Amino acid sequence: MLVFVIPFAVWFALCCFAGVRSKTLSNGAIEPVVFGFDVPVAAFVRVAIGTRISDRACVTGLIGAVSAVSVVVYFCVPDLPE
Repeated sequence: MLVFVIPFAVWFALCCFAGVRSKTLSNGAIEPVVFGFDVPVAAFVRVAIGTRISDRACVTGLIGAVSAVSVVVYFCVPDLPE
């Protein structure tokens, strides 16, 4: 269930505390939706992997991957006009 919280918290922390780029309200409405599509993909990967690797390694890797996607989305999406 942490995959529903951690990537959004990482993205929110970048928006609020990093101060690298000024994001607009349009970015705040679109960017979470973009990397939110990775949550079901991570669930499908989890099911596909099954018991081939340990549960802890699978969960850690998938949460890390979805969080990395949220960071990439933050830096790759340009500042959108409001």
